[in-house]
Amino acid sequence: MTRTRYRLYLESSFWNRLADDVSDPRRGLTYAFLNFVRGRHELVISRVVTAEIAAMPNPDVHRIVRRQMRKARPRFLTNEREAEALAIELLRQMRRNRAGHMDMLHLGFAILGAADALVTWDIRDLARPLTRDAAGRVSRHRGLRAPLIGTPEEIARWLNLAIGWTGNSGKRKPGFHGGP
Repeated sequence: MTRTRYRLYLESSFWNRLADDVSDPRRGLTYAFLNFVRGRHELVISRVVTAEIAAMPNPDVHRIVRRQMRKARPRFLTNEREAEALAIELLRQMRRNRAGHMDMLHLGFAILGAADALVTWDIRDLARPLTRDAAGRVSRHRGLRAPLIGTPEEIARWLNLAIGWTGNSGKRKPGFHGGP
């Protein structure tokens, strides 16, 4: 893809990584991704994201995530009824029960919101081939375009985003260098 500005749906697991232990490399990758895309790309979320974050038992997570959301200023997608219907259709397509409903609701928002990518750390349910295939089939059937679904590293690579990440030591870490 060669566009200069992308619409990115940042799913709950992405935001939650911002409150992880400093030694967790996913935290650093999440901050690097967020700091790079903030202001350069359109960031979108849904009320599902804020509801899931509010349901987390640790108040420190809420404080950290809310502060980062305020700085990032994502736009809220508000097509709840349509996203709900799309989530049910995705669950049927994948032959899954309601257990995956919230994940498919995120995906429904991303599809209906014309997101170029859904950024997630959920590799068990969202960022996997079965989900990507179902999103493609359901989107095509509705005349819509499916977003890319992946981790921050994958999305940066697929969209050719030139994100340089350095760890606490200041040294450049391997594996997160999108762009030319």
